[in-house]
Amino acid sequence: MPLPSFQSGELRARPRHLPVLSVRRQKHSRSPSPESSNPRTTSTRTNNVLLGIIIVLALLFFLSLPRQQTPPSIPTILKPSQLQTIQKALKAAKETSPQHQVPLIPMRIPVVDRSILDRLDPPKSKSTKVDPGWPPIVTRIPEPSSSKTPTFNSNMKYLIPTRIAEQESKARIHLSQLYILAQALNRTLVLPKVGKSRMGICHKWDFGAYYDLDSVEGLGVKIDKANLRGRDVQVVYVKNKLQRKQLESELVWEEYNGLMFASDNTVQTDLPKCLASKVDTMGLRTRTPVLIYPKDKKDTAQPIGDALINLLRGHDAADVLFLSHDLRYPIFPPSTPGPTIKYSPLLVQLAEQLAGEDYIMVHWRMESVPPLNLPGCADALVDLLDGLLHESNSRRKVWFASDYPYTSRDLHDCQVQALELEGGPGQLHQRKSTTFRSLVPEHDQAIQILKDAFCPGGALEGWNLTDLTTEISRMDEAIGLSEDMLRDPGVLGILDKLVGMKADVFVSGKKGCARKR
Repeated sequence: MPLPSFQSGELRARPRHLPVLSVRRQKHSRSPSPESSNPRTTSTRTNNVLLGIIIVLALLFFLSLPRQQTPPSIPTILKPSQLQTIQKALKAAKETSPQHQVPLIPMRIPVVDRSILDRLDPPKSKSTKVDPGWPPIVTRIPEPSSSKTPTFNSNMKYLIPTRIAEQESKARIHLSQLYILAQALNRTLVLPKVGKSRMGICHKWDFGAYYDLDSVEGLGVKIDKANLRGRDVQVVYVKNKLQRKQLESELVWEEYNGLMFASDNTVQTDLPKCLASKVDTMGLRTRTPVLIYPKDKKDTAQPIGDALINLLRGHDAADVLFLSHDLRYPIFPPSTPGPTIKYSPLLVQLAEQLAGEDYIMVHWRMESVPPLNLPGCADALVDLLDGLLHESNSRRKVWFASDYPYTSRDLHDCQVQALELEGGPGQLHQRKSTTFRSLVPEHDQAIQILKDAFCPGGALEGWNLTDLTTEISRMDEAIGLSEDMLRDPGVLGILDKLVGMKADVFVSGKKGCARKR
């Protein structure tokens, strides 16, 4: 039996199923209507779809551009609804054909608003606490920075004084001489740190704590400005005399124009222990240390400056020389002037504030005086002051400065005198010096004789005896100086000198009562 064809009566005999089939087709695929079969309408819809695709591509191009508000490395974040819109548009573009027509999808251009930025970088919580220490109180106008300070140079050679043996007054002269040496060697001098009346790279305070940085403009650089990374370094010891073990060691000594020198390869290079905390020491290459000392050690010997310059020039010296300076006299003659290093403006201002007017300064160096002479020297000082104070009615104060290792506390209070003597040498006093080697009861006795003269019934009753620590304790606040700095022996010594320079009369010890030189 042949299969029925589309024209067979069997298929046409089921008209009741046609409405069902028609309903299903309306759900899943649209039957072509007279309107949709119109070529002009089809072309219009195709153009609309293409226009939608162009808008989507333009949107994607716009979103890919870098923006000032958002770094290029951070991707643009779209809302879920915006992503679904773009996905539908792309799917519709793929299915676009004469058989599959889709209407134009309405598009919204996504906007990256503040809410998106807040997701990337949430706003910080604002604190309402008030910091009493901020902003800082301005107490003075900052000093202008030096324009002559050497600029950073990786090829710059340095001369770094790791230690200057003598105390502040003479160390300042030695530093001026080292500047001449550095200039002759075409090296940059590194300014040492200061503390306890000494100079060296490992001391506590910056150079400006003692000295005026404007007066040393162009003199050198601070250690933290020196470029030492990966450089050749060498320690040079310039000594007044050598230790016995150094003389007895198997070193090959040579002589050059009055200087004895040798390379000491028997010891390891001893760089300052504090160096790593002040400058980058990575890659330092150390060389064998060099020992130098003058053959003639007398004070009248010829200056060794020229010989030292030629020796260090001819020697295969490293880029960085760490100089341990242990001489007791200048290396250059007075005819070779060095820079004048002035004291810190803060110390000068404080000294003027402390001193006042019309006073006598007594400067007594007691350290090397024979102890048995001290009581008699104190009596002689009282007699001298008696005459000087009676010469002028305006002189009401005697300022006492000494190398006595303790501050003469409460000089104006006569009630504590007996207690101080009973306590032993230097008891009940603040220590201001650590270099006074031998303190004996005669030192305290001499100080006591001077103080008794200003007490009731004494020869100098009615006049005022004072010293630096007494005057500082009367001040409400020392300008720009911490309490720690005001206890530094170097600061105290400088203030005493500045006060002495402004005194109406300056008194120093006579032969047999003063320090031997």
